[in-house]
Amino acid sequence: MSPLIEVHITTATEEEAVRLGEALVDAQLAACAQISGPIRSIYVWEGKKESAQEWVCCLKSRESLFPELVETVRKNHSYQCPQIVAVAIQDANGDYRQWVDAQTRGDGMHRLVACSLLPLVAASLPAGEPFRLGIVGTTSLHVVEFVQCIHASDVSEPISRFRVTAAYPGGMPDNPISWGRVNKIAEDLEKEQGVKLYPTIEAMLPEVDGVLLLSVDGRPHLEQAKPVIAAGKPLYVNKPMAGSLADVFEIFRLAEENKTPIFSSSALRFSAGYQKMRNEKPLGEILGCNVWAPCILNPDARQPDLFWYGVHGSEILFTMMGLGCQTVSRTQTEGGEFVVGVWDGGRIGAFRGIRSGKPDYGAIVFGTEGNGDAGGFDGYKPLVKATCEFFLTNRPPFDSAETIEIFAFMEAADWSKARGGLPVSIAEVIEKAKTETAIPVNLHLSSSGALQLDGKAVELVRLKETLDALAAETPNSRVKVILHADKNTPHETVLAVCNNLGKAILANFLYENK
Repeated sequence: MSPLIEVHITTATEEEAVRLGEALVDAQLAACAQISGPIRSIYVWEGKKESAQEWVCCLKSRESLFPELVETVRKNHSYQCPQIVAVAIQDANGDYRQWVDAQTRGDGMHRLVACSLLPLVAASLPAGEPFRLGIVGTTSLHVVEFVQCIHASDVSEPISRFRVTAAYPGGMPDNPISWGRVNKIAEDLEKEQGVKLYPTIEAMLPEVDGVLLLSVDGRPHLEQAKPVIAAGKPLYVNKPMAGSLADVFEIFRLAEENKTPIFSSSALRFSAGYQKMRNEKPLGEILGCNVWAPCILNPDARQPDLFWYGVHGSEILFTMMGLGCQTVSRTQTEGGEFVVGVWDGGRIGAFRGIRSGKPDYGAIVFGTEGNGDAGGFDGYKPLVKATCEFFLTNRPPFDSAETIEIFAFMEAADWSKARGGLPVSIAEVIEKAKTETAIPVNLHLSSSGALQLDGKAVELVRLKETLDALAAETPNSRVKVILHADKNTPHETVLAVCNNLGKAILANFLYENK
């Protein structure tokens, strides 16, 4: 057998280090993988000094396997120029040497097996070509933040490997914030950033490698995600992930069924202070956390109150508290929100939503070894970086179960409000969402104002009554309307339809641009 070596690989995230280690061990290119970090790396890249947090994957292998190991890692690493360094093991106890030899014996199949275990998104791109991103929904200011960060002249790895090349405008006509931004942001993308606009998501998908679903309103996210998931394009979904917990479950179900990589997150999750508390635990194990963040309400969004802006504070809370919230209670005044969650083991996490006073972000953590400030908002770049790493590796930065529980927490807050502030069980909220029946309805609106419901004419004055009757036929159901409007249909006519949906939800709006 060839001499033993120790291989050191650095990665941008702990998840990537674990993924590489597991795959290389499974393929018998390494006998074991040891993950450590985070570490601080200082280096020069493209003429600029950089400082980044990284993790180390340390492997025990054999010298003869190193070329195949390097080839496999290079094809699947998120970095353009990864560190893959081998040092000779001068000596080792005999039984350990025999164990390494036994675990790494191979027959030339290593490269085939190892490569098949790792996502090859980055490797499949032509050399020197950027990873092309398409945007769905030019209705959020986050569109501007993402594009400016990705297209910045001084951007470094891995963001420098990306380019926003395409966009589908979208927009929800009954939400003035959404409808008031859609055309201006789309036009700016086209004129200032060279982004090509497409009339449908389906038309855009063949021209991109991954999708940023950035619609400001969560209600259309499920319908907008469906064609992306069906096409197998990796998908990042902007906050809120959807307009209801039931839709969150359905998006994840479809993604799992189609094996489409997906994640959703607020930018707040990736602020350095919150990540440090989560990963390094400088105050010991977290016993509790008090979070504060802006909490603007938007009734036009027609979704649970906290989904619109309280999602930021909720995300901060769960970043540090993690899974295990059992009950939620909520107190609301004109000036703000106070939402308290009780976690397993008696841990308590609280979110103060600010509407009066200074609208900033922050958190205090209570730990087994002390209490302390967890920091504030670090801007959008950490999220953009994490999203780019996700697109390159196909690995979400955290488990979908955490996203589901965040949205259950926020939906439970609405239940508590309706019950006068009484505690609400997270399990009860999740069970209802899992068993909810969606009743899809297609409405077609002509420019003259004529309406058709699933191909049959319906009068506007009878629309609410008709939709409510559909919902009444099935317990725990929700009617979800996809509204199709002909070109040149007056906006006032569209709004008249939206205002007569009753308890039905406008799930998507499809229209032709003038």
